[in-house]
Amino acid sequence: ARMWLSSVTTCVLRVFRRSNVYRALHQVYEELAVYGTGAMIVDRDVNDVIHCHVLTAGQYYMACGPTGKVNTLYRTFRMSVSQMVKEFGYDACSATVQRLFDDGALDETRDIIHAIEPRSDRDTRRLDSKNLPWSSVYFEAGTGTDIVDVLRESGYRIFPVVAPRWNV
Repeated sequence: ARMWLSSVTTCVLRVFRRSNVYRALHQVYEELAVYGTGAMIVDRDVNDVIHCHVLTAGQYYMACGPTGKVNTLYRTFRMSVSQMVKEFGYDACSATVQRLFDDGALDETRDIIHAIEPRSDRDTRRLDSKNLPWSSVYFEAGTGTDIVDVLRESGYRIFPVVAPRWNV
């Protein structure tokens, strides 16, 4: 057991060294001390194994499941037209973003909403990204009567959010 624990510890520390986890945790602790809540999304990364996205108070909303544990996160952030096309693909973007891209207005920014929540309507026999226990949906925030198109829908096997709270 000691050899296995040592091996796992070495592996985890190697992943932490390659990623931004130490800088991210520092920021989360600052948010926790100032606002009483912190939030960080831990995503897979091709080069660094994981990448942590620290969220700032006012940028996100959280909800808890029946046990009082955070199991839902909604966040808003801004992306440039260029970033949107690179991240989601030209065809997934709205007609407005496509027009801005075609006109060369690559630095124009748009509001993006990211929702991570338990997926209750999944087919447990399927293992594709749209049937994982947690859904992850990105969409461009609409204005008024705009039709909101999903930029990307996927999922997570485990809840990817670290959300320490000072007092629940």
